[in-house]
Amino acid sequence: MVAAGATDTEIAAQLYLSLSTVKTQLASITRRVSARNRVQIAARVWQAGLMDQPSG
Repeated sequence: MVAAGATDTEIAAQLYLSLSTVKTQLASITRRVSARNRVQIAARVWQAGLMDQPSG
């Protein structure tokens, strides 16, 4: 969802989570993968082979 460009609010709505939960989890992921932003999160996930090739 992050790689697809979804906002925190959109992610929260799609996963039935609170906005603060999404923000907390994204901050945690950012730290764990040593990323600075959402683009770097997506790049690290792609490099690790954890994301399918985007459609479209």
